[in-house]
Amino acid sequence: MAVIRGLPKQTGLTVTGDVHVLGVQAAIAKLQSMKRFAQLELGFTVTATAAIMETRAKELVPKITHNLEHGIKTQHIGPYDSIVAASSMDGDVEAKNKKEYAAFVEFGTSKMAPRRFMTNAWRDSYPFAVGRLQSLAARIQSL
Repeated sequence: MAVIRGLPKQTGLTVTGDVHVLGVQAAIAKLQSMKRFAQLELGFTVTATAAIMETRAKELVPKITHNLEHGIKTQHIGPYDSIVAASSMDGDVEAKNKKEYAAFVEFGTSKMAPRRFMTNAWRDSYPFAVGRLQSLAARIQSL
């Protein structure tokens, strides 16, 4: 913990004060180690949240041909970025089923109600991410 120490003293007609900050090096070392920890924690949170979302979307998606279920995949595009995408063309597609219909299932059509498998998967994974981020913020504040 950093502590400021210094008492004013009189030298002739002037008053001087020495200011010493104790524990600066230790505080800087803690911040450096926390930086690495925070980077790892953020990367883990993104990866784990995407995995939860992918798993939940596969559970929620309607399963007739299973093309759409097999087409739900996670792409890691950076240490803090992942995309969970659904495409009926990415599954084991038979020739007669070569159509992209993921958006129709998610958002519905004029003849079919929406089946919000991706939206609900995101809602189900959201509390995990928020909890991890709140925990990280609390740890950083406790320094």
